[in-house]
This record gives sequence, structure tokens and C-alpha cells, in this order.
Amino acid sequence: MKNILTLILICSITFTFAQKTPEKVGDLAFRTLKSMGKLDVVGYADSYLSLKMHEELAEDKEVDERTREEVSELLSEVGDDGVLDWIRKEYNRLVDTQAEFQFSWSKSKFLDFTYKLMERGGLEGFQGELRMTIEEVEYTADVTAILRNDAYKIISISGFRQVTDLDKELFEMLEELEESVDESIEEAVEEEESDDDGKE
Repeated sequence: MKNILTLILICSITFTFAQKTPEKVGDLAFRTLKSMGKLDVVGYADSYLSLKMHEELAEDKEVDERTREEVSELLSEVGDDGVLDWIRKEYNRLVDTQAEFQFSWSKSKFLDFTYKLMERGGLEGFQGELRMTIEEVEYTADVTAILRNDAYKIISISGFRQVTDLDKELFEMLEELEESVDESIEEAVEEEESDDDGKE
């Protein structure tokens, strides 16, 4: 029985901290928000890049100096519970949002997660947008993660907000724009291939 419990614990830790794809990070961010009703700030911070990994990042010579200095500055503000102050602020903003709209986190339903890969200051990662509903009302949150030890680690879940009608219109416009760009690229590729065939 002890061995089984140990195996379950190892699997749980692996799933939580070693997210191999952006999609899995999006799922972790969603599950974190859905669990907010029973998470204290320490439990919430467990979904983020760990304090130890922040310390390692601050000393990593492969990361540019400015980024290391920014991380060192974050490390100067750590509570007695081992939680970085800026993570605590993000947690408190989520608590305040729930208090304002009076919803139940446990009723969250996943809608979508999109992302764009990025590279900054010697770090690879991505910026993503999580869309979800709570009691039939749509919300969105920005999720940022970096790649460390071949796995993505969350460094921010921010900007959690209710989606307005204007937001929905912008989503639709962006989707239409992306479709239009994709069609233009496909047409350009087909024309180029056609021209090549004509030359032969």
C-alpha cells in the first residue's frame, strides 16, 4: 500500500510540475483556477516555477544579465511561507475578482487555450490566453510560461477578467483575420507552384 501511495505521489508531482507542452500548461492553469476555492496562497504557488528554480535562474549564465537581475529582484521579496510577493499579488487579485462577481470557482468549464511561442533574454517560452466559463459567463486569463529542464513552468497567471461583448467582437475579428491570412498564404503558395510548373 505504501508503495502504491508513493507511486501516485510521484505521478502527481510529475504531472503538476513537468508540463511538456503548452497545451498541458493551459490545462494546469485551468485546473488551478478551478481549484481556487480550496487553495491557499501556498497551494496556488505550487503551480508556478518553484522558488528553487527562480534561484537557479538568477544564477544561470546562459540567461542574459538583465533577466537574471529581474529575477534576483523578485527573490528579494519572499514571504515567510516561501511565496514570492508578486505571486501572492496575483493570488489576491483572483480572490478579489471572485468576491466582486460572487461566482463558484468549482463551476468553471474549459473553453479554449491559445498561445504564441516567444524568446526573451535567453529564455524560451510562450504567452497564452485561457478562455473559460463560470456559471455560463465567459472569462479569460493570460498565462505565461518558460522552458526549463525540457518542461514548461508557469511564471504568471494574470489579467483574469470577465469577457465583454466588445471582447467577443474582437475575438471574432481576429479569427476572421487569421483565416484571411491563411487563405492568402495558401493562394500565394499555389500561385508560386503553378508558376514553377509553367516554367518547366
